[in-house]
Amino acid sequence: MYRVLIADDEGIMVESLKTIISRNFTDCEIETAKTGRTAIEQAESFRPDIILMDIQMPGINGIEAMREIRKFNTTALFYVISAYDKFDYAKEAIGIGVERYLMKPITRKTVIEIISEAQEKVDRNRKTRSEQLKAQEKLETIIPVVENGFVSSMLLQDDWQEAGYFKQLLEITEDYGYVLLLRFGTEMKDGKLISPVGAGVQAQSFYPEVRAVIKSYLHCIIGSIISDRIVVVVPRKEAELGYEERIDVIEGTRKIISRLEERMDLLFRAG
Repeated sequence: MYRVLIADDEGIMVESLKTIISRNFTDCEIETAKTGRTAIEQAESFRPDIILMDIQMPGINGIEAMREIRKFNTTALFYVISAYDKFDYAKEAIGIGVERYLMKPITRKTVIEIISEAQEKVDRNRKTRSEQLKAQEKLETIIPVVENGFVSSMLLQDDWQEAGYFKQLLEITEDYGYVLLLRFGTEMKDGKLISPVGAGVQAQSFYPEVRAVIKSYLHCIIGSIISDRIVVVVPRKEAELGYEERIDVIEGTRKIISRLEERMDLLFRAG
């Protein structure tokens, strides 16, 4: 389905456009507005794919309405239908990203033409967006594997060339960093964090959530779960941390632990 918003203060114009579109395009859902304010409100709730907008409307004019709509809807296709052949209006419309600037009166043939054109563009945009999401989804699957390879190469190997390769893949430009070691368990006993046998295997189920929480606080590379531990590498441009920075790191780490314990039925410690 395609969502179409018609914004015009002339009732006859609105009904004409609505009739032409509904009779020739059964896959269009149509909403209407007679003022700029109503057009903005309708666009917020209706989320149109295609907007036919008059320039001169009571209160907020069409140009201002389109500017407001563009703030929260970056994909809608605007088609201006105006009785005013003014250069300033046309120039402003181009700046907003209007597809076409059409002069009234507009024929049935032209309406069918612009809706057909708009549907094709909407389809292309949807396809592009779908492909981008698929690529992002694949990337989200691959990145943890690459990050784990980077952390493992730093911890377990003497060949820093491989670490450099992972660094290039992850687009890490910093030359320094510090390591944050997270440990998790189910209870504290004699001041020690206790993890039951097989905790690491069970922890794989919440690993994605752990990654999401840590990533929301830090620009970092996260290794896989090793027993009851997770190694996190935090890149930095400088070789050393000043006193105030160390305090910030400690406070930030406490926030991460607090957030993790809120989200999961586990205890966490960090060093």
